[in-house]
Amino acid sequence: LRLSQSVGLQKSKTGENMRKTIMLSIMFALLLIACSSNAKTDVTITSTGMPGNTVTRTQTITNTLEPEPSFTPTITPEPTETPKPTSTSTPSIPEILANMGRIAFASDREGWFDIYTILANGDSLERLTTDTGNNKEPKWSPDGERIAFSSDRYGSWDIFVMNADGSGQELLIGTSANETNPVWSEDGEQLAYISEDRGKFAIIFIDSAGNIADDIELDVEGYEVCCLTWDTEGLFHFSVRLGDGLTLILWAMNRDEFEMVEPKNEACCLSWQPGYTGGYAVSIGVPGGWQIFQDAILDDPKPLVTGLGNNLNPTWSPWHNRGQWLAYTTDRDGNTDIYLVEVNTLEITPLVVCQS
Repeated sequence: LRLSQSVGLQKSKTGENMRKTIMLSIMFALLLIACSSNAKTDVTITSTGMPGNTVTRTQTITNTLEPEPSFTPTITPEPTETPKPTSTSTPSIPEILANMGRIAFASDREGWFDIYTILANGDSLERLTTDTGNNKEPKWSPDGERIAFSSDRYGSWDIFVMNADGSGQELLIGTSANETNPVWSEDGEQLAYISEDRGKFAIIFIDSAGNIADDIELDVEGYEVCCLTWDTEGLFHFSVRLGDGLTLILWAMNRDEFEMVEPKNEACCLSWQPGYTGGYAVSIGVPGGWQIFQDAILDDPKPLVTGLGNNLNPTWSPWHNRGQWLAYTTDRDGNTDIYLVEVNTLEITPLVVCQS
């Protein structure tokens, strides 16, 4: 009995120990599953009790724990630089003038009056005439290839032409009379000029070879005729002044009719504006000097150049600039210099400034 009780107690304790071992093994296995990824896992549990009494179980356990959310970093894109707009600023006056070609003028800086050209921005001064004698009143042909001018190199004043660079100078018309103030026709096929012979004035028309095509006698006895212009309407405009040089009257005419316009003040140096019928620039004598007005023969003239000094010889820019710029001479600084004025803004730019 004692032996059988002892054996039974021994078996009872052995079974209890086996159960505890199995339970611990199961708990340990569950702990491993909890730490693993969400996947099916085959777990083998081996329980050892009495020698020779080994129990082996294989169980598939699925980890159903929610996976930890993965971390996805937020990438802030680099800011995109807004492209700068293309500049649309208005070109400066020097930039505009650099593309306007050359201006021809007469200067006595070397003693005699000679003809020079200069870029409209004041660069690249060139002397075109170098002979003994005075050369004045240069006028560009409409195509810009030739220059007509008057010269007294042979005694009396005659009409010459030359290329734009000063080459090819040739006498076009020369008589015992004084021929001055050459102007081109719109097509460049003819020239007109003022002829003065013993106090009698006429407008003479010649072709490009110097042949006289027509003439108009001017019944202006006692006056001096100057400042001839020829517009696209076929009208001629000129100034006449009395022998004392004080009173100036403007005339307009075609080849058959005359019309006299007498301004309220002294006037001279009339210049017609290309492409604009009735657009004249005239120097008007006012207290303190001469000033330049546009449409000065009308009731409401527009002042273009006012201020100090005598402002004379207004000359419009050529056809392709539609009269936007006006060149003129002024002695505002003591010497006679050339200035430009933009007729819309009235901004003034010095062009040729002499030191003597």
